[in-house]
Amino acid sequence: MSSLFLSLIFLSLSFLSCLSQHGPGIITTKLFHHHSIDSPYFRPNASKKDLADFDQESSIHRASLLVDNLQLTNVQFELTPTRRGGFYAKIGVGSKYVLQTVYVDTGSTLFWINCQPCAFSIYMPEPIFDPRTSSTFAFDDCDGNICKGTRAISCGYDQTYNFRCEFVIEYADGSSCSGRVAREQFAFGEEVLQGIFFGCSYKTKLVDTSGILGLAEHSSSLLTQLGYRRFGYCIGDVADMSYSYHKLFIGNSVTITGDKTSLIVDSKYYINVERIEVGGLLLDIDRDIFKKKDHTGGMVVDNGSPYTFMPLVAVKSFETALIKMFTKANFTINKLHSYRGYQKLCYDGDVKKDLDLQSFPPVKLTFEGGATMELIAENVFHQVSESSFCLGTLPIEVIHEDATISILGFHMQQQFYVSFDLDRKEFAFTRMDCETWS
Repeated sequence: MSSLFLSLIFLSLSFLSCLSQHGPGIITTKLFHHHSIDSPYFRPNASKKDLADFDQESSIHRASLLVDNLQLTNVQFELTPTRRGGFYAKIGVGSKYVLQTVYVDTGSTLFWINCQPCAFSIYMPEPIFDPRTSSTFAFDDCDGNICKGTRAISCGYDQTYNFRCEFVIEYADGSSCSGRVAREQFAFGEEVLQGIFFGCSYKTKLVDTSGILGLAEHSSSLLTQLGYRRFGYCIGDVADMSYSYHKLFIGNSVTITGDKTSLIVDSKYYINVERIEVGGLLLDIDRDIFKKKDHTGGMVVDNGSPYTFMPLVAVKSFETALIKMFTKANFTINKLHSYRGYQKLCYDGDVKKDLDLQSFPPVKLTFEGGATMELIAENVFHQVSESSFCLGTLPIEVIHEDATISILGFHMQQQFYVSFDLDRKEFAFTRMDCETWS
């Protein structure tokens, strides 16, 4: 056997090892989509139109909160999963390992779950965690830096003169949660974390989940508590409700791989778009409209919005280029789908069956520094009924006429492993089969 052949085998094995291992001390947990058969919100009789309508509504709701919170008021920094798609994880809580379904959100900070005895106004997935049954549970004494650095948490004496540490989170849409902060053990897959600071919510209003695992950079987030400066996730085929390989990775050894661009951390995670190409044609868009300036502009990397949002001038240019390409392929435009008077770009057909590699033009998003995300049909179009599909990008102005931010939704992140390095301020992405990324 030649030395060259042996070298090639060694390199191949090394590459496969890199793909299958993130390194020691990595928290790895399975994610499942809102529409998944593993989700407590799964609707087996829902049509494609039902699911598409839900995705549009949840995208609009999510974008509305981002616009209101980050641009117009700059007061409320928490988001809520109410009426929202996105991704969930099942984690074990307490000494008796009570499984809880928590919403995983790059736009939220405080890690909280519902606790017994509780009061809530809508359905909550069972069971509700009861801290009285856990030997590892303890209320926090409010002496730590987490309490002092978190505006949602306050310390003081209650009516019985006991010193307590409480939290209240009020979201822009009227939903809220409140209770006491505590320490508990949590199991993420095979990894058990001791003494984690979290919010134990005894009163939850209009938030239909067991809790929220926030991944934003903040003193109260799980990332900061553990001293972790890296995380990543892999989103596979969202349209496949039985797909079981969406994953989340948290830890300082998380692999940062693929194309890299600058990450701007400002309560949310932002990147800057520099150009868009369709079928090799560079769109005539002033890249300054994408740049983040104070609390305006920039593209939020979001795992909660199915749709992507951009300024109207960019969406129009994007649509015009796609129409030219699809006219050559003889696709029929469907004008039955609109939102708030905005005519969405839609076609008759099926995304997966009709838009193969030969009929779909190359679409590229290039970010600051030259990092280029090459998109496939499922990244660009959403199936909205049994017989039609639409562009999965809307103008941010349909949310508010003065809105300027963009949002990179999770449909556009499908089939990518994306990673965040908070120390180097880098966002990286590489096209990946999530099943092979463990």
